[in-house]
Amino acid sequence: MNTDIDDLHLQAPALIESAIRRLRPNGILMIALPLRSHWEILLITVRAWWERWTGGHFQFWSRRRLSALLESRGFMNLESIKIRTSSRRRQIMILVAKKTG
Repeated sequence: MNTDIDDLHLQAPALIESAIRRLRPNGILMIALPLRSHWEILLITVRAWWERWTGGHFQFWSRRRLSALLESRGFMNLESIKIRTSSRRRQIMILVAKKTG
């Protein structure tokens, strides 16, 4: 199972539950997360505050938070890799995890 996700709209728990149902034991899950600049993170934080204030739903997923969620749901984190996109304007973090049991 391979998926590209945007942390502004990510429903990580639902994604992980879907992977649990679809992957066999020892199956590999790869998730690509966009890495944000300082200014993008500031903008995202302000947007998150606004959405919470107005009743919207918002979650920001870092490598650490997503890794902890994966581990809590029975995945073993194998690797995290930073890469630059072909335009060199963006960086992406790829998380690779294996379903245990």
